[in-house]
Amino acid sequence: MSNRRSLWTIVLPLALALTLGASSAWAQDEDPPAAAPGAAPDVMPVESTPGEAAASAEVSAGAEGSVEVGATGSGDMQAMPMSGPMPGIYTKDNWPLELVKRPIVLAKGMIEVKADLLVNMSKELVGKPFSLSPDILFGVNDKLTVGLTHQTGLCLAGEDNGCAKVYDDAAIEAIYAFLTGELDVGAHVALEFVGFDPMTVGFDVGITGRFRSGKVGVSFDPQLYIGLTERDAGNKEQIGIPVQIAYQVSPRLAPFAIVGLFGALEDFGNNFQVPVGVGALYSISNKLDVGGQFVFPNLAGKNNTADARVLDLFVNFRL
Repeated sequence: MSNRRSLWTIVLPLALALTLGASSAWAQDEDPPAAAPGAAPDVMPVESTPGEAAASAEVSAGAEGSVEVGATGSGDMQAMPMSGPMPGIYTKDNWPLELVKRPIVLAKGMIEVKADLLVNMSKELVGKPFSLSPDILFGVNDKLTVGLTHQTGLCLAGEDNGCAKVYDDAAIEAIYAFLTGELDVGAHVALEFVGFDPMTVGFDVGITGRFRSGKVGVSFDPQLYIGLTERDAGNKEQIGIPVQIAYQVSPRLAPFAIVGLFGALEDFGNNFQVPVGVGALYSISNKLDVGGQFVFPNLAGKNNTADARVLDLFVNFRL
């Protein structure tokens, strides 16, 4: 299962209850976002992904953009202008520059290409290995986004530097947004090919979303992974609960912190991991982002260590 994008059965009910409660309370104080010149007023969306949402949402650390349906809360919808896109619905043309405003799904017809350069920064293993992980996502409509994603992608360091194979994983993913507004929530499923030889396959199912309040955006993507093949070799059930908290310092810059909880369900108490990291996304335009994050894969879990470290530099392009 991909730690980069994705205990849900234990923590998710409580997390959603707290989030929905906060959404109800905070919605009264939230001012609707100002409309860009020549465009319908934007309404704060909620992501994923992939990483980070309300209108069809996700993302990540990145942006899964798409449609955002109406501002939740107290706005008088009848008083809003009805020409052009509905308030809160983003298109390819008025896609938000701000990370925290982006929905968890892409706009209808939008294509997003992501490229992550992943570099091992662990003690005495810097650059061993490093890989290029590409994703491509497509907005089928304002609620559904599908894509081809990778956890490792192209491992380019060679066998002597930790790459068993050049290309050995892929996933087919889909996100369907069923709640949009200040809180975006959607279903997130994926068919994962963890390895090609032998063919190691699993299925991910979970909930993805993003909550927005002012300049703050909280993205979450709890998932349950179910191993379908090679179970005797250890391809069994795992859970992952990644959370990203972003703060929109300016319309273009959003630093963020990430934390999560991951592990195999079998003997979970003795093998769970808690990754912790920091990063930032800079929007060059509403079609191009650059950024990076520095992550400790197990800073606070069982057998935790600060010696394991990963640097992720990324570029996101939309058309």
